[in-house]
Amino acid sequence: TSLDDIPPSDGIYYYGVTAIDGAGNESLLSAIVSATSDRQPPSASVAFLPASPVGPGDVGVMLTLSEPVTGTPYLGIAPVGEDAGVIELLRSNDTQWSGVYHITGSTPNGMASLSFYATDIIGNKGNQFTTGSSIYIDTAGPWASLQVTPVSNIHKPGILTVSITLNETAPQAPS
Repeated sequence: TSLDDIPPSDGIYYYGVTAIDGAGNESLLSAIVSATSDRQPPSASVAFLPASPVGPGDVGVMLTLSEPVTGTPYLGIAPVGEDAGVIELLRSNDTQWSGVYHITGSTPNGMASLSFYATDIIGNKGNQFTTGSSIYIDTAGPWASLQVTPVSNIHKPGILTVSITLNETAPQAPS
C-alpha cells in the first residue's frame, strides 16, 4: 500500500505507520521518517560592482540565489539589440556565485537585460529575479553644445560668456 500526500504548504513533514490485522489488533508505530515539501523554484538577485551605470571595463557580478541549486546556474546578459551572452559563474558558496562581464567601447549603449535559469535540489526550475535584472551600459561619450555671448563682440576686446550644455552629468567641470 502507498500514500500520495500533497501537503498544504512547504515544509518538513513527519510520517509513521501502524497496521490493523483482521482481528482488530493494531501494531506498534513504525519508525518515524521525514520528507520535505518544496514547490518554490529558486529565484535570483544580482549585484554589480561598480553599480549601474557602467562604462568600458570589467564589471563584477554577484548572483545570490534563494536556495541551493544543482549544477551551475545560467546567467546571461543581452545588451540593447544583441542576443544574450553567458556570464561564466564561479561558486562562492551554496547560494552565491560570482562572475565578470567585460564591456568594450563597442558594446551597445543602453539598458542591458539579464536572464537566469537554475534548478533546485528538488527539481523546481526557476528563472525569476528579485532584484538586478538589468544594468545600464554607458559606452557613449557625452556631447556638448556651446553658446558664446555676446555673439557680435566675438572679434572685439572685452568679456565673453561661454555657456556649455552637456547631455549628461559630468563628474568634473569640462575644460
